Amino acid sequence: MAESSLPGYESRPWNAAYAPAGTPRPIIDKLNQLIREAVASEAYRTLLRTTLGVPFPDSPEELAAFQESETRKWGEVVRIAGMREP
Repeated sequence: MAESSLPGYESRPWNAAYAPAGTPRPIIDKLNQLIREAVASEAYRTLLRTTLGVPFPDSPEELAAFQESETRKWGEVVRIAGMREP
C-alpha cells in the first residue's frame, strides 16, 4: 500500500464470528469463550503457522472497535481513489 501513495496502510485478511442482532448477552459471552478456547488450542496454532495467520481473539467490544477502524480506514482509501459502485 505504501508504494501506492498510501503510507501507513496495512492490508491483511481477517474474519470474525457474528450472531444475529438481539442475541442475548449470555449466549454471546459463551460463544466468545468457546472461540477463544479454540483459538488458544495447539491444533489451531499449528494451522495458523502453516497458513501464516495471526490469532486475534477479542471480545465483542474489541471486534466492534476493530471493525469500525477498518471501515473508516478503507472508506478513506475508497474516497481517495474515487471508487464507485458499477
